Amino acid sequence: MNSQIVIPKDIPKEELLAYVRDLYPLPEVGSFPLAFGWWVVIFLVLTISLIFIIRYKSKRLRIRKKALEELNIIYERYGKHKSPRFALGLSIVLRKVAIITSGRQNVANLYGKHWIEFLLKKDIIPFEICNFIAYAPYAPIDSKIEIEYSNKDIINLIKKWVEKTT
Repeated sequence: MNSQIVIPKDIPKEELLAYVRDLYPLPEVGSFPLAFGWWVVIFLVLTISLIFIIRYKSKRLRIRKKALEELNIIYERYGKHKSPRFALGLSIVLRKVAIITSGRQNVANLYGKHWIEFLLKKDIIPFEICNFIAYAPYAPIDSKIEIEYSNKDIINLIKKWVEKTT
């Protein structure tokens, strides 16, 4: 069943136009609905973005969890007195968290007044505790330092700082 039209050779060109069908333009390509390839691209972009967000959040949560565990250990070991060892432990944990979250180049060389200013930026830890953390580690080991905050209050404020920072 071949439906070819046979055109005689002796027909003038004007009559040949009668044998030609009208041309219909193709419909325009719309922007929606999207083709399958675009859906694949959108899915891949969303999946990769979600993976990066989850990895970023889980890293921050691991840092927070580890820091809070270390603070609990410091409180159990040195929480009875406001000793230089207590302040040193707190300072080490705070510095670890600060280096991980703010970058080594921004935090590693901070000490004294600059370390206190860095800790005060979050507006959680009072100046007196920041001063204790910055200077008490350099006091003689068996000295007792007096500040108006209890060790439990100090630990709780530092935990808030860690949670806000991570």
